[in-house]
Amino acid sequence: MNWLQSKLSLVLALLLALAVVAVGVQSLRLAAMHADVAQREQAHAEAALLYAEAARQTEQAWAKKLQEVQHARDAELARAHRIGDGLRTDREWLRVDTASFAAGPADDSAAACRERAATLGRLLDDALRTAATIAGSAEQHAADVRALRASWPVNEPHNEKPPSTLQ
Repeated sequence: MNWLQSKLSLVLALLLALAVVAVGVQSLRLAAMHADVAQREQAHAEAALLYAEAARQTEQAWAKKLQEVQHARDAELARAHRIGDGLRTDREWLRVDTASFAAGPADDSAAACRERAATLGRLLDDALRTAATIAGSAEQHAADVRALRASWPVNEPHNEKPPSTLQ
């Protein structure tokens, strides 16, 4: 029986050794899986940081462009106000001159009055033609702006991808 017990002990020892080896192998495989998961999580975190940085840079570029456009618009509005002020001054000067011309001297003849009236009529016709041309141009520019705004892309997703550590 001693011989059988020793053989049985040897078999049990071998089985135990095999079990220990199997547990060790499985532990190594599990550690390798954990390392792989950690590496993937690190890669995903790095990719997320790259995307966040790209989004921040895009947002900063848009904010800078918007600020530049707002400054240009403010300068254009200031210029338009200066031009408008100058035109109002010229209009007042022209109104006074036209009224003075229309009144003419008190001792003017009927022919001189008719000549002044004809001259003022031509001046008014010229002013009305110029106003119609300007109104037509303004409407054309407004139509161009409406078309531009209608065709401008709005809220489209950003298609550029930052460099990625993922393959």
